[in-house]
Amino acid sequence: MANAILAEHTIVGALTITLSSLASSTSGVGRQSTIVANTDTAQMIHLYVAVTVGATPTANTNIFVYLIKSDGTLRSDSAGATDAAWTAVNARLLGVIRNPVVTDNIQYQGEYLIRNPGPEWAIGIVHDTGPNLHATAGNHVIRYTTENQEVQ
Repeated sequence: MANAILAEHTIVGALTITLSSLASSTSGVGRQSTIVANTDTAQMIHLYVAVTVGATPTANTNIFVYLIKSDGTLRSDSAGATDAAWTAVNARLLGVIRNPVVTDNIQYQGEYLIRNPGPEWAIGIVHDTGPNLHATAGNHVIRYTTENQEVQ
């Protein structure tokens, strides 16, 4: 009988990151989440991002999602340990969420895979949509699940 490799999802969580009223930036200034310790040594992270733009966003602008990695001491772009202001310089870009229209308060979503996140990880969000992001914290959701491959 052949063995099967199955994905085992172990942790489901929300990232702590304050996106309400985050200012628009064309120079990489944004916000980082609190660092997450990879306690179950996950091989893969499934990241789900939902961000709501503010009033009268500029069409054809973007929301950028970055990966911040840490070995426990050094962090991408000198990120801190907690939810705070952060500037993207060299962090890996996970993806871009496009804002194609000039319509208020639309929620855009993105889904990303992070392979081998290392001992600690976080994300950074930067946007250039014009106005601040929506002011209601509940209109922004960043969640994740961890995955490990298991032979059965």
